[in-house]
Amino acid sequence: VIGPGGRARGLMKSLAQVPNVTITAVCDVWDANLAEGKKLADPRAFATKAHEELLARPDVDAVLIGTPDHLHVPLTVAACAAGKDVYVEKPLTHDLSEG
Repeated sequence: VIGPGGRARGLMKSLAQVPNVTITAVCDVWDANLAEGKKLADPRAFATKAHEELLARPDVDAVLIGTPDHLHVPLTVAACAAGKDVYVEKPLTHDLSEG
């Protein structure tokens, strides 16, 4: 999970109930969000402030992106480039002409 803020933490609670899903890593630049995300992840989960470190991990198959809107595109592109599946549910642009 990249950006385990309010909405993402709600999704993390749901993910924890899905069979064969383990939240293996969390990433956030804010200490409070990182700490709260870590509580909802697997006890052995990797925690970092650098999304590049999370995306480089071979134990991460998919990424839930819960960051502010302006970071969705660059993080989605980076995750795809790293070979990860991506879940992101917010807008990918602020300008309709970009769609």
